[in-house]
Amino acid sequence: MDLTPRIIFWETTRACNLHCHYCRMQKNAPVMELTTGEAKKTIEGIAEAFGAPILVLSGGEPLLRKDIYELIAFAKRIGLPTAVATNGVLLDENVAMRLKESGVSRVSISLDSVNERSHDLARGLAGAFKRSQVAAGILKEKGIPFQINFTITKENQHELRPVAKLAISLGAEAVHYFVLVPVGCGKEIPASSMLDADGIEGVLAVIKALSREFTIEIRPTCAPQYVRLTNDQRYRGCLAGTSTMFISAEGDIYPCGYFPVQAGSLRVLPIKDIWRDSSLFQTLRKNDLKGGCAVCDWKNACRGCRARAYGMTGDYLAGDTTCAHARAVTV
Repeated sequence: MDLTPRIIFWETTRACNLHCHYCRMQKNAPVMELTTGEAKKTIEGIAEAFGAPILVLSGGEPLLRKDIYELIAFAKRIGLPTAVATNGVLLDENVAMRLKESGVSRVSISLDSVNERSHDLARGLAGAFKRSQVAAGILKEKGIPFQINFTITKENQHELRPVAKLAISLGAEAVHYFVLVPVGCGKEIPASSMLDADGIEGVLAVIKALSREFTIEIRPTCAPQYVRLTNDQRYRGCLAGTSTMFISAEGDIYPCGYFPVQAGSLRVLPIKDIWRDSSLFQTLRKNDLKGGCAVCDWKNACRGCRARAYGMTGDYLAGDTTCAHARAVTV
């Protein structure tokens, strides 16, 4: 197995200007963020240990971190491609120019609905929808590649096609559909709003059809079972601890941002040592799964969503109960 991470997510800050009801973070969680010096040391460690994986700077809202442009420029200078994941509300022309001058490779803007009222309600801020559309227009004008991130629930699953069409009209290069994982504030969402195994199977079929119909990149995230449906060899199953990891605002390392089991701390060990030696990562790489995932023909390609297994059962090696195929092989 190739043990070099392809993509690393870093929660640069937990500060945020919105109050999304499904956020993976717990509200009002205290944190002592990595300092600028610690952040640069981390970026250097990533480059030295892994070459040039994609570094995604997220939050919270990363644009609230005062040194964000300095960190993007530093990463660019040592050869790390960087992306910024924002809600778009703070992204004006000045911010866009600073992002471009810093060397950002791509920006993602989160969208919850093509309906203005629905998006604003989900985000907890009136006007959030309009500001995200303005942000997309500014990015297009400045020549900064961007994508739309859309989190799927039962309430908005009918919007998959409208979201793709809106993204194309805005000039986005990609749409990534996030299948909600019950973690953080997402645990507070009623079960009636969560997609079950059949619901997820249905939306993945739609995403597959959209990916064939439109020329921009269209793919799901947090849905490793999609490997059964797509011929895209670039798509892989669950990457947690095998091809990706997540750095929290205080420097703790997790398999992914939706998987709240700690692998180590950057304030204790270098990132390369945590990636190589963490018992959690080593266990995930063995892929000794349980339930339907254990006997599934797609076990090694898919691996099941380990974060969702943990969120649903408390056991990150459990079968992914939201996968229709894994459910079927156990019957």
